[in-house]
Amino acid sequence: LVLFVNQTNSRFNSMYMESMSCEKFITDVASIATTSFPRANALRIVRYLNAAHVAGYTGLSKIYSKASFFDEINRRLKLLTPREMMRMDELDMDNGSDAAREILTWCMREVKVARQKGYIEPR
Repeated sequence: LVLFVNQTNSRFNSMYMESMSCEKFITDVASIATTSFPRANALRIVRYLNAAHVAGYTGLSKIYSKASFFDEINRRLKLLTPREMMRMDELDMDNGSDAAREILTWCMREVKVARQKGYIEPR
């Protein structure tokens, strides 16, 4: 029993640290975007990053299903527009990470546009 509890605690701590790492990344990118991008672009990339974070948990269990978790958070926080949600409805959020990866692709497209428009400098 002690071994099981230790392993469970270890897994929980590892998952928690990964989650906090995502949160830190989102905060870092949001800080850069809000100080460098036009307001509309900055808000869009922050929405996308937060939606991708939520989508990453979606489907991990019945409690974290698209209907009871992602859709509810999106309804309250308006992370994705109705048109963007239509794309999410095409993906099986309850099985796999395709939705999170799709949203991250949208983020990368925003970064590409920002770079092309000179909002951020190339390396």
